[in-house]
Amino acid sequence: MEFKLEEFTLGPSIDTLKKCKKADLVVIAESFDVDVPVNINKQGLMELLIDKLTEKGLFKEPAPAVEAELGALAGTPAPLQALPTQTGMSAEELKLTLRIREVEVRNRELEVEAMHLRLKAIEMERGAAVAASPSATQSPSQSPHDSFDVSRHIALVPPFRESEVDSYFNAFERIAATLKWPKNVWSLLLQCKLVGKAQEVCTSLSIEDSLKYDVIKATVLRAYQLVPEAYRQKFRKCEKTATQTYGEFAREKGALFDKWCQACKVETFDGLRELLLMEEFKNQLPDKIVIYLNEQKVVTIADAAVLADEFTLTHVSVFSSPVRREPVSTDRRVRSPNGARRNVTASASARETRECFYCHEQGHLIGACPTLKRKGQIKQTKTPAPINLIQIQPLSDKSTKVVESKKAQIDSVFRPFISDGSCSIVGNEKSVPITILRDTGAMQSLIRGSVLPFSAQSYCGTDVLVWGVKMSVIRAPLHLVQIRSQFVSGEFQIAVRPELP
Repeated sequence: MEFKLEEFTLGPSIDTLKKCKKADLVVIAESFDVDVPVNINKQGLMELLIDKLTEKGLFKEPAPAVEAELGALAGTPAPLQALPTQTGMSAEELKLTLRIREVEVRNRELEVEAMHLRLKAIEMERGAAVAASPSATQSPSQSPHDSFDVSRHIALVPPFRESEVDSYFNAFERIAATLKWPKNVWSLLLQCKLVGKAQEVCTSLSIEDSLKYDVIKATVLRAYQLVPEAYRQKFRKCEKTATQTYGEFAREKGALFDKWCQACKVETFDGLRELLLMEEFKNQLPDKIVIYLNEQKVVTIADAAVLADEFTLTHVSVFSSPVRREPVSTDRRVRSPNGARRNVTASASARETRECFYCHEQGHLIGACPTLKRKGQIKQTKTPAPINLIQIQPLSDKSTKVVESKKAQIDSVFRPFISDGSCSIVGNEKSVPITILRDTGAMQSLIRGSVLPFSAQSYCGTDVLVWGVKMSVIRAPLHLVQIRSQFVSGEFQIAVRPELP
């Protein structure tokens, strides 16, 4: 029979106590605040409880009427044995005794409720201890994201594209924040999708750094040269293409500017002001000072000015030659990388002793080396493309007889290379019939300017140099034209000339 502390509290008896196990006796002792020795046996514990509970008056046998009343109040049947009648007690004393018993029963009920609350608290403490014990006994080598199932979430990670590295990290962070992925598993999920150069640079990291998402992100961006300076150059060099609308160009320009500001962590107007001032300030400095400022990672123009002055004073011999006697100086203009000109005074004596780094001859520096200049002029000479001898004439829509008569005027030598076709401006469905002369030795096709209504919309934004049999070079603008012929069809960049031979 299972022991219930509540029933024993409502009706304690020595018989019930004798039927209890040692664990039950310990619970009874704790509930009645009885101190239990450590090495006591069951018999000794039982005798101790009988003595203590008898001292507290729990085993005193009350009168039959009183016990019956107590049994009714406590919800337990009265014992069968009859109590000796109380003689010499008046009715008033009996009522008082009964009232005392009622109070005692009420006190016992309150004690039972308190004991229930105490037992619930003990159970809650034990449950919390059991729940905390696995984490407390967890081995130190166990990673904190073992409970996170990576295999279930790896399919949600977007594939890595080397052409969209900067936007990939933004998309990954949005998905991770939306799905509430732990930050310590971001690096693991990210490395499962990296390919190409990004995967190579991540494998070169140490184990500790490979577990840090911020370190991996910065390393990959550096590998693809997506640093603030790269974004700045892209923003400054971005120009509208011939096939791009002004709206698309405006969006691209704005996106590049936002990426530049984001890479520089610009969030306020003061930060934007410092960013633009720093750019203009660096444009007026020599390359060596700009490189030095970039290495120092200065963000304010005031700090940059101080460091630039310190660098100039420290490397004064680089920017000016020491003057020991009256120099015979000449002014030469050196163009800085940003286009600004500055005057540099050089002494004649220094020029006589210093050696050119290119030709290793004395008397001049590499900036004034005639050998290097001749080599640069040869490289800068652009080889013009030979022209394609194409006779393009608009065909008359009135009659095919005119076409036949024009073909009859063509020399019979060229007839195997003559073909018919049509052309139109890209975006315009109206096509014009043309006569095409094929020349397999030409690198550029030409068209007469009166054939189509060429405009700024069809202009490709660049010109081509053509070289004919007269050995003269002419410049011809390139326009995007839709060509349809029996040999080839599509959009091509055709050079436009007023007249053709």
